[in-house]
Amino acid sequence: MDSSTAVAASSAMVPLIINGREESGSHMFEVKSPVTGKACWTAASATLSDATRAIETAEAAFSAWACTKPAARRDILYKTADILESRRREYANYMHTETGADAEATQHFIFALATRIVPWTAPYISGIRAVACALASGNTAVVLSSKLPPRCYWAIGRAFLDAGLPNGCLNVISTCEEDMPQIINAMIEHPAVRKVNFTGCMDKGRQIAATCGKNLKPSLIDLTGKNYAIVCADADVAVAVNGVLAGAMLNSYRVGMSTDRILVNATIVGEFMEALKCTLSMADSEVLRPIIVNAAMKTRVESMISSALKCGANLLHGKLDSESSHDGVLSLGPFVLGNARPDMDIWNEEEYTSMTACMIVKSDEEAVNIANSAGYGSSASVFTKDLRKGLAISKQLEFGAVHINGMNMHDEPVLPYGGIKNSGWGRFSAEEGLNEYLVIKLWYFRARHWGLADQLHYPYSQESLSGLNSIHTTMEEKLYREAYDEITWFLHSSPKVKSIAIDRYIDLHYLYQEQPDKHQEAAKYALIVYRLCDFSDDIRWKISFSTIEEQHVFLRLLHLDDTNEEYKRLASKKEKARNDRSLLRSGPTPLSAPAVQNKEKLTGCGESNTKPQQFKDPQQKSPDTRIKNKNPGP
Repeated sequence: MDSSTAVAASSAMVPLIINGREESGSHMFEVKSPVTGKACWTAASATLSDATRAIETAEAAFSAWACTKPAARRDILYKTADILESRRREYANYMHTETGADAEATQHFIFALATRIVPWTAPYISGIRAVACALASGNTAVVLSSKLPPRCYWAIGRAFLDAGLPNGCLNVISTCEEDMPQIINAMIEHPAVRKVNFTGCMDKGRQIAATCGKNLKPSLIDLTGKNYAIVCADADVAVAVNGVLAGAMLNSYRVGMSTDRILVNATIVGEFMEALKCTLSMADSEVLRPIIVNAAMKTRVESMISSALKCGANLLHGKLDSESSHDGVLSLGPFVLGNARPDMDIWNEEEYTSMTACMIVKSDEEAVNIANSAGYGSSASVFTKDLRKGLAISKQLEFGAVHINGMNMHDEPVLPYGGIKNSGWGRFSAEEGLNEYLVIKLWYFRARHWGLADQLHYPYSQESLSGLNSIHTTMEEKLYREAYDEITWFLHSSPKVKSIAIDRYIDLHYLYQEQPDKHQEAAKYALIVYRLCDFSDDIRWKISFSTIEEQHVFLRLLHLDDTNEEYKRLASKKEKARNDRSLLRSGPTPLSAPAVQNKEKLTGCGESNTKPQQFKDPQQKSPDTRIKNKNPGP
C-alpha cells in the first residue's frame, strides 16, 4: 500500500491533495459534525507555503493539459462521473456527517455536474461543477475547501485522480478558520492565478472582489442574497403553494436559489395562507426540521425571528423553543412568517435555514418594485394563469433567472445561470460557463505569404496611404479575392461561428451582384457558401443573383436542370415564397428559376438584357431577417 492509499484509508484524517499526492500537512484542525455534535475527524490545514506550492504545481501542469485533446478531457470527466456514481453512498455519508444534509437527498445530487456553486451547503455540487468547467476548457485548478466539509472536497479530488487526471491539474487544500483570510489573499495575489471563482456570502464576496480588482484578476462571483416569489391575483393557488414551499424548504436552504420572500396579491391572500397552512400541517415537522451546522448560526437565526415578531410579524408555521438541541444535534425550523416588511432585519439578512417570509401587496407593479429594490438578483418566480402576464412581469424583474409557475431552484445543466447586482456576476453551466474559463486571442498574419492579397495598409508607407481615397473599392476587391480561402477556416467551427461567417459572406456577395463582369466568380463564390456550410436550406434562400448568367453558372455547378428533383424543390420553394409577404419584406428575393422560362439561355454564358434585381442594403435589414427568411422546407 503506497503512502497515498494509506492516508486516504484513514478515517481519522483528511489530507491535502497536491501534485497528485495526498499529504498530511504540518498542521491540523478539528472538524465537528452537526449531526452528533462531536468531532468526526481532523483535517490537514494548509499553510501559506502549501498553498503556494499547490499553485505552482498547477501552473507547471497547465502547458501539457492545455494541449490535451478535448476528447481526452471528456473521457476523464466521464470516468470521474462513473467513479462518483459508484461511490455515491460513501460520499453521501461524508456530506451528511459534515454538513447535516440528508443522506438520501444527497445521493440524488452527487452526479449533477452542473448545478449551483455554494461554499459549504452543497460541496459536491459546487466542487464538481467548478472543477469540471475549468478542466474541460483546458485549465488547471486549485480548490480551497470550506472548513466545514473538507472530506467532501477531498473526495472530489480523489475521484478525478482515480479517473486518470494528470498530476498537478487539480489540487485540493483546506485550512483552519484563522489562516483562511491570509491563504485566500495569497492565492489571489499569486501571479500564476488568472481567474478566481468564489461562492458565498456578500460580505466575503466584496472582500474577494476588492482583492481581485486590486490585482486586476477576473473573477466569477456567486453570492446568494434574497430570492422572491410573486403570487398574482389570478394564480393557481395550489400550484403557487407547492412552488413556494418546495423552493423554500427543499434542501433546507442549502441552495442559494431558495425562495426567501413571498409577495402575495391582497385579493387572494386569505385563500393562499389557508392553503399554505394546510399543506404544512400535513408534513412531518421532525422530518422537515433541518440541522443547523453550528450553535452560532442557530442563535443568529433565532434572534432575527424574535426581532421580527416584536416588530409585528406573526409566525404562520414553526416555533421557537429551547429544546431544539437533542444529544448535541442542533436543529431549527422550518418557519413561515406572515406580515413581514422590508424594514425588518430578517427581510434582508441570510438565514441558512428553512424559512420564508410573506408580504401582502396590492398590485403586480408593487411586487416588482419591492423585488427589484432589494438589491439582489439571483432567482425569482412568478405564479399566474396568464402566460403573457408572466412573461411581462419576468421582463421587468431584475434577476438572473425567472421561473413562471415553478420553484426558484429549478435549473438545467444546459442553460446558463448567474446573478446580477449584489448577487454576483458571470455565468455558470452551458457554453457560457465554459467561456468563463476561456479568453479570446487574435492572430494577425501576412496574407501574401499564402498567395492571397496583401493588406492595403501594410507595409505602412506614403504610397500606400495615398491610396486611401479609393479604399472602399479596393477593400471590396481584397475581400473578394480572399473569400475562397477565408471561408474554409470555418468548416469545422461550431454552428454559431458558421452562422456568423455565413451572414458576413452573404453580405459580401451583395457587393458584387451588380457588377456584370463578376457573375462567373460571384456564382462560384455563392456555391462555396452553399456547399461548405451546414445551413444549406437557409443559405439558398439568402443567395440572390443580379444576372441570369450568374444564376446559370450557379445552377450548372450545382448540377441542376429542369428535371432534377433538387431543382424542382427550389422552384417550388420560390413559388411559395412569392406568396409569403413577410418573407419578401424581410430580405432579398429568394432564388428564382429563370431556367424554366429561359431554358435556351442555359447553354451559353453571354450577356443578358435582363435588368439586375434591386436588393436592400444588408446593413438595413430588420433584426429578425434571419428568422423570417428561414424556410423549414416543403
